[in-house]
Amino acid sequence: MVSAILRLGCKSKGPIGVKTLAIRRHLTRLICLAPTALILFAFLLITQYAMLTSIVGEMGFAPKPLNRYALQVRDSCGYSEITASGFGAQLKRSLLSASGYHLPVFNKVSPAIGHEHELLRRRAARMAKEIWLVSQAEYPPPNSVVLSPSSKQKTGQVTYNMSNPFRKYLTTVALSLMAHLDRLGQADGVQIQRANQLNDLHCLVASRLLKLQNPPVCSKAKLLLVDLHPDKGLACQVHNFMFCLQLAYATGRTMLLRPKDHSFQNWWVENFEPFSNKCNEASFAGEGAVPDLDLPTLYSDIRVLYCRYELCYKSKQIPIAPPAVPSDMASMLQNLHGQPGAWFAGQLAQYVFRPRETLKKHVDEAKALFGIETPGRPAIVGVHVRRTDKITWGEGGRHPFKNYMTHVSRYFDLLEEQRRTQVVTEEAVESNDTRWYENATTGPRTMFIATDDPTVFEEAKTYSSRFTILGSQERASSAAVEKRKEELSRRNAVADIFILSQTDFIVCTLSSHLCRLA
Repeated sequence: MVSAILRLGCKSKGPIGVKTLAIRRHLTRLICLAPTALILFAFLLITQYAMLTSIVGEMGFAPKPLNRYALQVRDSCGYSEITASGFGAQLKRSLLSASGYHLPVFNKVSPAIGHEHELLRRRAARMAKEIWLVSQAEYPPPNSVVLSPSSKQKTGQVTYNMSNPFRKYLTTVALSLMAHLDRLGQADGVQIQRANQLNDLHCLVASRLLKLQNPPVCSKAKLLLVDLHPDKGLACQVHNFMFCLQLAYATGRTMLLRPKDHSFQNWWVENFEPFSNKCNEASFAGEGAVPDLDLPTLYSDIRVLYCRYELCYKSKQIPIAPPAVPSDMASMLQNLHGQPGAWFAGQLAQYVFRPRETLKKHVDEAKALFGIETPGRPAIVGVHVRRTDKITWGEGGRHPFKNYMTHVSRYFDLLEEQRRTQVVTEEAVESNDTRWYENATTGPRTMFIATDDPTVFEEAKTYSSRFTILGSQERASSAAVEKRKEELSRRNAVADIFILSQTDFIVCTLSSHLCRLA
């Protein structure tokens, strides 16, 4: 169309010889085509530039070379230095500024990947997992009658059943998709940049919590009091502390433990670092009756409020309750992490759950026993099987151990598939060399089992030929309901939480507070 329009102005006029006319027509054609070619060439350049700009914008890559330092994983500024004696020196030196809170600069490097691109990748990964779940589903035998779960009416005969070859093929395809999508999220230094930026946000939250929990003048600071319920479990109590600390963070209050004289709270005070290194019960002495934190008092100027355990039941009515995250880091978290609320909850858990030296020694001994922190160790999957009173109270059902093993096996299968995507080369594919595929093993398959039911280890023996099993029936016995108030039971529970948190993948049910804390 462009060429046709341009040719309208290139018609020859007047009589002319045949040869001259031929030359003229040839020149005219060249002259007429020249603008067309130039315009098309310019159009192609603009199109290619627009496409490149679109890709750069979507992927978030900076047009200039990335800073080399941004591709190195930096040291974490965790809570390891925070003790009862004061702030962590590194955090205090590098993060607490007199001018208030500020977001890190992130090394002046553009985000490694665009938000829309990352959302689409995660969505594709979820769909790949759904394909895998379909491949693992147990279908009724052919010609069996299926009842509708709601109406209990016959819906007809089943005429489908997945054959074993097709199931195997679908499983392989799903694992390959998941592996490649995972690699897509790591390519071109994206994973390292993501880790560095998440670490920067972690340091920011750490500095804010330290500053919030240690105000200049405790007697004038707004406070939020919490305590331990004598009949609640350890992990359940920690979740409640995290919930209240988030409300304190959002409303600018310092969270303190209100003194109560019962064995559970006394044990907590003896074994965990205080929430504040400056403020204590003297900060709210003489306050009299302390009103509850609730919807009407959420943003009030009342200096001291009490965060009651039952408040978590109203979490859906509280806009700043989990899974909400601070607004100034929400967009960045959405880009860096698939579950921003879970990430922020983890920051709160790290602050609340800081064992003192004696308890920390017990945790370190358990880690050493199971080799959790051994350099270069193979991948370990953590499995927490919660039974006993959870089943008795109806909070969760009893799931056979084989159901857990389905997901344990999937993780190791996925690891091997990821390894194949790392070592494969174009030459190997073109030459049909399958050695890269056959040798892509991940070493011994290891899992750590934590449970309150010793019989789980009897069920796990079925898999002992293919898996190295860490854990013991003795540790499981210490988690029995009648022993949970004993010192050893509580210490083992704390150790299990830290061990599970350092495994590479966790399989559990949502009824397990302990596993969700890990």
